[in-house]
Amino acid sequence: INIITDTSIDAKPVTTLSASVGSYDTYSSHLSKSGTFDDGVSYFASADWNKTGGYRDNGDYESWNLDASVTKRWDEVRSLSAAAFYHDSDYGLPGALSWKQFKADPRQTTTPNDEAEFDTWGVDLGGSAKVGEDGRLDANLTASRRETDAKWIGTGYRSNRTSDTDSYAFTPRYSLDNDIAGHENRLIVGTDLRFDTSSINSYGNSYGSPYAYAWDYDRTSLAGYAKDEFFFTEKLSLALGARSERFMNRITKPNDDADSDSDVENACDAALLYRPQEDIKLFTRVSRYYHAPFVDEVVGWSGTPNTGLVPETGYNFEVGSEVILAKEWTVGLTAYELDTSDEIYYNPTTYSNINAPDDTRRQGVESSLRWARDHVGSFGVAYDYVDAYFTEGVYDDNTVPLVPHHMVTVNGEVYVVSDVACLGNVHAVSEQYSGSDFSNTATKLDGYATLDLAIRYEPSFLKGMKLIVGADNVFDKEYAYCSFYGSSYYPAAGRTWKLCAAYSF
Repeated sequence: INIITDTSIDAKPVTTLSASVGSYDTYSSHLSKSGTFDDGVSYFASADWNKTGGYRDNGDYESWNLDASVTKRWDEVRSLSAAAFYHDSDYGLPGALSWKQFKADPRQTTTPNDEAEFDTWGVDLGGSAKVGEDGRLDANLTASRRETDAKWIGTGYRSNRTSDTDSYAFTPRYSLDNDIAGHENRLIVGTDLRFDTSSINSYGNSYGSPYAYAWDYDRTSLAGYAKDEFFFTEKLSLALGARSERFMNRITKPNDDADSDSDVENACDAALLYRPQEDIKLFTRVSRYYHAPFVDEVVGWSGTPNTGLVPETGYNFEVGSEVILAKEWTVGLTAYELDTSDEIYYNPTTYSNINAPDDTRRQGVESSLRWARDHVGSFGVAYDYVDAYFTEGVYDDNTVPLVPHHMVTVNGEVYVVSDVACLGNVHAVSEQYSGSDFSNTATKLDGYATLDLAIRYEPSFLKGMKLIVGADNVFDKEYAYCSFYGSSYYPAAGRTWKLCAAYSF
């Protein structure tokens, strides 16, 4: 996945105001401002507020978001930027329900006093410069802090967990677009230096027995990577990439010696892309990947670091195509196989993440069909099939939990008149085994299908104005989006509605 942030900002100042109101006491507002000064300095600032009473009891939520950035550009390559953000949220933790409770009233909760809050803020300094005739150097320096506070309060027990996590990163990278022996070539070389430090404190009282413990968890990682795409012709190219990363972990408990370890993980990939015509793309890709647990994944909600959690690794093989027909139809088809070792799962019994007991394999097909015509409408359908199973051990050939075999999404919009469009979305998911049910013996999580509908109005007499009214889960389908061991269910929201208004000027 290559995410390229759109840094372009309209030279003309733009102000956007929006607000919404919805079911279950849901409200939100948004304000943003962007523009460019005469000296090439662009700016952006936004503020968001969201609040809801929640579909479930103790499912309330309120958040604030503030973002601001300023960028100075001398030309298409040379630039300096600074950005800052702040996020604050408070929310209830309604928890899971038994099957009997879920069927009796999916909106109820058995944990009416559990709640959590977290604050996050940070800064990002970036810059880019030209190196040589065709080279470019980009670098970002980021720093952020997150503070969390969670409380679990029930009959006979009270548990609190607080944590402070500081993260720092320096990510320079060099790119070079030039010709090799008359063939186009694109090269990217970079390094990622990251440091995360987290302090966790847990304390409380369990049926008359007080407890308290604290941990400090530090992680340092240094990675180097390179990616190159060579064009044999304008229609045929080969992309090769590699990455190596060293992780150094240190866990400290008060009045105890630190527990340190280090690990090195490597990844590589090769992809062949063929474009016989402008509207046809064929590709095949082979890769070796890894996922090192994040600080949050190591610590989990229990507050006790899982020192035995190791990175998950695997191999991915895929072949696919994308074809544009008659300039309005797009067809996509991809087949893949994903083999994984030490896949990371959440264990609800210990409130922490664990590695899967054995290796897993996912074989599947992703397909899509889409049609679009300006000011007339659009239609799309996507179908995903996956067969996920264990490939060894006591669970050999058993299905991987929480992986449905089939998923179908159909969406589209049609303009009733030039200013009014009707929108719709159908999403269907087949049944799946409950989380952590490696033996495939617990009750399955039922499949479900939902329908969302909306109407969008963009008056031609007032450019920049947009009104949307819609309803999700129109037929009020009762279903759970997740379960564990076939006994703990997390209900999804029933029918909800929302009215939104936005104006840019």
